[in-house]
This record gives sequence, C-alpha cells and structure tokens, in this order.
Amino acid sequence: MAFTAKTMASTDYNSYAERLSAAFARGRRGYVRSENAFWGYLRTHGANDRAATVGVWTVRALLAVGVICTLPLLGTVLYYVASTLIVVALVWGVIYIIRNGVEVQLPPPPKPPEWRYGFHGFGLYDESGARLDPHDPNDPNDDL
Repeated sequence: MAFTAKTMASTDYNSYAERLSAAFARGRRGYVRSENAFWGYLRTHGANDRAATVGVWTVRALLAVGVICTLPLLGTVLYYVASTLIVVALVWGVIYIIRNGVEVQLPPPPKPPEWRYGFHGFGLYDESGARLDPHDPNDPNDDL
C-alpha cells in the first residue's frame, strides 16, 4: 500500500465544515481587499486620515446593519438603532469635514514664458532656458 501525502496547495476537503470555513475565509479576504481599495481611493482623492476613517467605519456599520437585519427577532429594533447611529456618524463626519476642511496641496503654477536674451539670442524662453519661438540658428540675421 503506497502512502500519498497531501500538499499545502491541496483543495481536497474532508468535511462540510472545512469547505464552509474555506468559503468564509475567501469571503473575508475579498472584503479586506475591497476595504483597502476603498481606503486607498479616499486617500488618493484628498481625504485626510480622519475623514477616510469615518468613511471606512460607515461602510463597516452598514454591513453590520445588513447582517443584524437578517436576524428575525432582533432585526427590526436593531435596524432602527443602527440606522440612527449611522446617520449621526455621517452628520458628525460631514460637520467635521466642513469645519476643518480637507487639505489639498496643489503644485505651484509654472512660470509663464518671457521674452529675453538667452543662449540662442533674443526670443521667447521658458523657465528651463529652452527657446520656444521659431528661429534658424544658421541664419546670420537671426537676433544674435
């Protein structure tokens, strides 16, 4: 009789409980990926840490309300309590953002091109020293 060992990558589950556990684990990993993507979206669009935290916790609270509402006995009462708390948290978050603002630092605008004498004679130059207007460097009558 030959012995065959299972590898770590094996997906042969022995029981219904193991399959159910693997399904819950995949769902949780997907949720964590989605939450991190939402957090990153808020951060890249200029939200500060507190505003992003309010957004993530609001999503968590909405998901918790969805789970709680599936319970038949406690669903109705907890739905109204949780919904009220979510509305209060959203109002608080909006007031916080309005009072403190979201700080977005924009780069300074580039300097406009200027007419001056430069490396290629008198002409229109940008801030890096490149001449912008057309000229012929081989023309002896070209502004040198």
